[in-house]
Amino acid sequence: AELPLIVVLAVLGLYARATMVSLSGKADAIFKDNYRSVLVAQRIESGVDEVDHLLLRSLADGSAPIASIASAAARIEAELVIQENNITEEGEAEATRDLRRAFDDWRRLIVLVETPKSIGDLTRVVLPASGIVEKHAGRILDLNQDAMLKRSRAASRFASDIVETFTWTGIVGLVLLMVGGVVLADRIARPLTRLARSAREIGEGQLDVGLSPTPGVDEVSTLVREFHRMTERLKA
Repeated sequence: AELPLIVVLAVLGLYARATMVSLSGKADAIFKDNYRSVLVAQRIESGVDEVDHLLLRSLADGSAPIASIASAAARIEAELVIQENNITEEGEAEATRDLRRAFDDWRRLIVLVETPKSIGDLTRVVLPASGIVEKHAGRILDLNQDAMLKRSRAASRFASDIVETFTWTGIVGLVLLMVGGVVLADRIARPLTRLARSAREIGEGQLDVGLSPTPGVDEVSTLVREFHRMTERLKA
């Protein structure tokens, strides 16, 4: 009686585990492939802005924050290396190569103009190069944000499909359990009804009830066989 329920629960459990693993994998892929590149692009843009502000401050107060500029450039370089090892989307490799070239050109200019003499040094030399670096970083940012959106929508559709599948599986399982319960109840009730009628006839003195034993090892079959044996002994 419990076997159909056990089978349905086992199938649902295995399917649920497989789908949860799949959903977890999709979430991990979004983080590993896209979100990391989004963070890298944002940090590169932030680092370029930081260097521009340092140079502007140097122009304003005459200081030469060479160590701070070198540290910011090194952080951008580290982020760029991460991006070069995390290319996952179509067109991202080309955008990363363009970013690398723009960054190398920008870094050479930074070394040459660590202490700008006038605002013209910044506007003519540094800021245009900074804008090119930020433009290519923005391309990478857009590529990965679009990919995250597409993967998120795909994961949502997958989750909706899972909900629908679970719903229909539950309905089918419930129907099967109901049908199985009806069949099982009929298999149990039919010999018991015959057994009750035979018991009533024996109680009225009729020993030739014609109750034939039923095959099987279940409890009802055993009861019918023992009742048949008892009837035969009473007749003897």
